[in-house]
This record gives sequence, C-alpha cells and structure tokens, in this order.
Amino acid sequence: MITRDLTLKNRAFKQLLAWGLDKRPISGIQVQCHGYSMAPCIRNGETVTLNSLDPNRIILPGDIVAAVAQAKGGVVIHRVIRCTGSLVQTRGDNLPGPDEWFSRNDLLGVVSFVNKKHFRALFNLPLFNRIVAILSRTGLLQTFLLPTLRSARRMKKAHWRHLP
Repeated sequence: MITRDLTLKNRAFKQLLAWGLDKRPISGIQVQCHGYSMAPCIRNGETVTLNSLDPNRIILPGDIVAAVAQAKGGVVIHRVIRCTGSLVQTRGDNLPGPDEWFSRNDLLGVVSFVNKKHFRALFNLPLFNRIVAILSRTGLLQTFLLPTLRSARRMKKAHWRHLP
C-alpha cells in the first residue's frame, strides 16, 4: 500500500508521520491507505492505526510496518517477510515479489489495527502474522490462498443472490 499525501514531498510526509508517532506513541495515529498491494488484509481506502516503533521492539516476520521506500517514492505499509540483523524485507500480500530491504531507520511504525468498514481488526496476532509471512515468502499466498478466498467470496455472493 502506498500511503502519501500529494501536497507534501516524501521527506515532509515522513517527518510529519514521525512527529505524529512521537506525540501519540501509545494510541497511535490513523493513516488512510491507497492501493491494493495488501488486499484482502488492508483494502484501498481503509485506515490503519500506526504505533511508534519502540527501539527495544524486535521486528518479526509477519509484522505489518510502515517504511520509507526509496524505489517506490513514498511510504509503504507492507508485511515483513524476512529479518536479518538490522535489515528487514517486506512484501505486499497481493504482490508477486518482495520489496527492497529496509534498515531499521527506514521503518516509521508498526500497524496495530486495521479499521474495516464495520469493525477494527487487531493485527497483534503473532501466530497468524507469521503464517501469512511464510505463505507470502514461499509464494503460496498469491498462488493458492488469495485465489481460493476470492472464489469463496464469489460463491457466497451467488448463494445470497438466489435466496428469496
């Protein structure tokens, strides 16, 4: 998910986001996401709650983080799929390949909630996040799980259409 305000330069957006996270470290800040790279976990137009990154916090595969992506020219909110030392690699759940490697200094915050249409989804579920990260890293998320979820959704819609 690319998150950016077109009226601000990327550097200014990063500084504004970092300032907001410093001022509200516990409750976090709301950021609206644009794009489909994290669908169905985070859909276009949904807001996420970003919390500041505690210096002592260990980043694990499965965590969803906001990072400054030099190659994409903005801030991305993607899932961590690999960690080596002080570097992390992310990938959008709905993308065919991984992003660039990020240093800890490139990470702005970690997603704690996704505000869905009718509820708030909690994303501090380590086991679920790790499973999704492994499926994403191996390519099974994009080739098997997401198409299965899409076909199940179509079948559910078709079923409800035929009910009186």
